[in-house]
Amino acid sequence: MKSRQLYTIGFLFTLALGGFLIVLYATTSGIGASPDSVIYIGSADFIRNGQGITVPVGDSPEAPLTQFPPFYPVLLASFSLFFTDAYSAARPLAAIIFSLNTLLFCLILIYHVPRSRAVVLLMGLFFLLSPAMIEIHTMAWSEPLFLLLTLTNLFLLGSYLNSPRRSKLVGAIIAAALAFLTRYAGLALILAGSIGVFFWAQARFKQRLFAGIAYFSVSALPGVTWLVYNQLVYGSATNRAFSLHVPARSQIWEGLTTLSAWAGIPARFPTWFHALLALVTATVLVYILWKTLNPSASIEPATGILPTFFRCCVVFILVYGGFLGVSLTFFDANTPLDNRILSPIYVCLLALAGYYLGKLDWQSGQHIWIKSGVLILFAGILFSNTTTAYKMLSTYHAEGIGLSMKTWKNSEI
Repeated sequence: MKSRQLYTIGFLFTLALGGFLIVLYATTSGIGASPDSVIYIGSADFIRNGQGITVPVGDSPEAPLTQFPPFYPVLLASFSLFFTDAYSAARPLAAIIFSLNTLLFCLILIYHVPRSRAVVLLMGLFFLLSPAMIEIHTMAWSEPLFLLLTLTNLFLLGSYLNSPRRSKLVGAIIAAALAFLTRYAGLALILAGSIGVFFWAQARFKQRLFAGIAYFSVSALPGVTWLVYNQLVYGSATNRAFSLHVPARSQIWEGLTTLSAWAGIPARFPTWFHALLALVTATVLVYILWKTLNPSASIEPATGILPTFFRCCVVFILVYGGFLGVSLTFFDANTPLDNRILSPIYVCLLALAGYYLGKLDWQSGQHIWIKSGVLILFAGILFSNTTTAYKMLSTYHAEGIGLSMKTWKNSEI
């Protein structure tokens, strides 16, 4: 038993350390930066210097930060107190968050499939070497922090619904509230959690309805307060205008190819193939949700019913997708459906895949061809991811990332 525990601790430590070192290696020229990163880092420096939650760019210097919620700049500003400025602090902070995300992802799988450590190790490598995860964790973006809070919320909420304890509920609410203060898409996480509370809380209908409403209200209160303050003081809640704009074909294509890339499918495949994969994925998720939307169903893994954490993941994926659709259509027509925006869906899908893999009876000789096919598929995707990750890290290390590229730093502009 001790050797098994030491083995588990050892590979968890190795994976977490790997996440930390990957970011440091990739960002030797500085943390990756984009125009959004400039706002985050500049705002963090202003907070650090006592100039309030403002941004250093735009028509008027020190304009209020309304386009993004404040938690990531505030956290970065606090962390930067140990460094010369927010830019230098963003790199180690990103490394720590990647390490924590990798560790938390693996711990969640170990909790739900404790007898399948090999599967947990495999999925941990998937997470660590995923080009999507490497891309977002090497940039000064709020998405890695959002992922950390999302995983924390879904795990604590699922655990609370399985075994109600006030501390778990409070922790889930705090994580959801901070997620909303990290990205406005955190509202989708809160709504998904409210749906989970309504359907799977261990109580009668009226109590579940009240609990769902209360969960939503309390979790959303800090974020809503921020939005109302922006609207009343600055005349705009999010610096976005409400208008109708149908998503462009290029955006839809980007979303489809992003989803396909997670499965190792190149963008050069026919459009119908990418659309079919997305349709199959959505159909499977809706089917899982339909099978689990039963308030009286047992949530013990031994019954074969999907554990509550993964039910909440399914609900979140669907609600988050709907949120993006509404945002694209009415608020932000320029939102790209790339790895950055779709990363929460990727992580939840990866967790679901790990759970179902872990539940397979690998010791049995039944369905050997199906099991062999699954192993070959995942091995192929992992090999593809590893190859891509190696190329990405080599390029990042040699040339830098985004606005931190050496060509930008050496430019006369």
